[in-house]
Amino acid sequence: MGQLILPLCLLATLAVTLVQRTGSAAVGNGRGLVCPSSYIKRPGGICLKLHKKTLSYPAAKASCARDGAELFTIRSQADNEWVVKVLKYWQRRTGKKRDVWIGLTDVVAEGTFVWEDGPAFDTTGYSNWAEGAHDVNNGFRDCVFLNKRLGWRWSIQKCEGKWERDAGPNSYICAKNAVP
Repeated sequence: MGQLILPLCLLATLAVTLVQRTGSAAVGNGRGLVCPSSYIKRPGGICLKLHKKTLSYPAAKASCARDGAELFTIRSQADNEWVVKVLKYWQRRTGKKRDVWIGLTDVVAEGTFVWEDGPAFDTTGYSNWAEGAHDVNNGFRDCVFLNKRLGWRWSIQKCEGKWERDAGPNSYICAKNAVP
């Protein structure tokens, strides 16, 4: 049993609770909810795991599913801001400066985006689309990612196959609920 020691700046910036690792679960914020040791706990009882390995969208989705998780979905500005802070810290720490898949696609019906956990994307709700993102959504670009070159705004690219110019397989974030 060891301790996960996070820099104080991360604790202050992200309001992440220092956790003690025990076996396969980390004891969280005192509410009795735990996340697997390879995950970090987000306020609201969500566990996140950042993967530095790059995969196609279907492969990233399958990787999360094998772990009982789904690709992370961003439903609010608070979700987006929190994950961007985590990604900036993570990428500074690891040196991995990659784009990151989020769980949003229009694979089933072109132009109709659906979150991986089921609900349709609410076009009147929160979004963080990069300027011109929808202009390139032409039938073969279906998967949404956080684009580091565009200030972590949402962009659309091919889900797999032959990659375009600066697009390619991306890092990804798996999410699942914390458990008692």
